[in-house]
Amino acid sequence: MVTVLNDREWLDEDFEMMKKIPSEKERLVSFWKRRSNPTFFQALPIIIGGIPGILFWGGRNGRKPIIDLGIEGRVVSLIFLLLMIGLVYFLTRKQKGHVDIYPEMLVFYDYDHYTKEARPSHFYYWTDIVQYHWEKPYLWIGSKDSEPVPAWIGMCELRPYLEQYAPHAEVVRFNMKRYFEERRK
Repeated sequence: MVTVLNDREWLDEDFEMMKKIPSEKERLVSFWKRRSNPTFFQALPIIIGGIPGILFWGGRNGRKPIIDLGIEGRVVSLIFLLLMIGLVYFLTRKQKGHVDIYPEMLVFYDYDHYTKEARPSHFYYWTDIVQYHWEKPYLWIGSKDSEPVPAWIGMCELRPYLEQYAPHAEVVRFNMKRYFEERRK
């Protein structure tokens, strides 16, 4: 059985779905990842930090900058941009999701901006995984013709568990960029 809910529903809101997830004692491992959907207010400091770079840095092919303050202006704009990126990183440092691995299933937890915590969003049974990519973090659930779903964690972390709990799943090594181009056609 494949269970995926839309973005507005969470597994912990449905008692029947939460009963399907094993207890924490059975959890083998948990991988924490920065997993938040960026909002406009999170992107705003980076945009503001990039404006001096646009003003004080010249373009390619020898174009002059809009405001020429020399090397000092470039250094100050670079420092300002790095400070804004650091500010965004600091403000969003707790916005993490994680993937819990159980002997029966994978459970994905996504960050909820309203409750300010990671909440279970969907899960997949190992028996439902029919194919996975050797290098890229994509899983095919249900059939090989289905749309691949991102695994959120690297395949080097997930592959040992796939080999152990989903030995029936086929390993593919094709170019994913070309695969998605062909699916769009």
